[in-house]
Amino acid sequence: LITSKVTRRWVLPKGTVKAGLDPRASAQEEAFEEAGVGGHVAPRCIGTYGYAKKNGKRGQFCLVRVYPLRVLRLSADWPERRQRRREWATFSTASARVHEPALKRILRGFEQRLKLQLRARPHRDSGAGEPWHWGEVFVYIPVFVYILAATRLTGQSRPDE
Repeated sequence: LITSKVTRRWVLPKGTVKAGLDPRASAQEEAFEEAGVGGHVAPRCIGTYGYAKKNGKRGQFCLVRVYPLRVLRLSADWPERRQRRREWATFSTASARVHEPALKRILRGFEQRLKLQLRARPHRDSGAGEPWHWGEVFVYIPVFVYILAATRLTGQSRPDE
């Protein structure tokens, strides 16, 4: 988790899809810029959620696609390190700290999928030379971080879900 720049709430790294990049590549770039992490982004998003972002006096609805990223690099020096706080958290802690109900469900659902995968293949190599280790509620090695790419919708009204 990281803190947002303005409200200091706990959030996941996210940003708009940048020109010339697909949502996965944008998500990977945002994960480094905002949280200092790098690695492999999953090919498919694991869920979407929406939230209202305030831009001055005007509100804007954002739709966010959530992509898992297997963290292979953790940087001590990244572009927004002085503007945000970064903290590793269990799935249950992360889902308790984020505000959006749909994001809470995405985090809990992904935790359950990881548990099932790890039970089915407890000795599978992670690809980084380290075995999977399952703690009480999260993967220790490798660490999984959730990175997001956001597509902003124009206008002030919330679209139908």
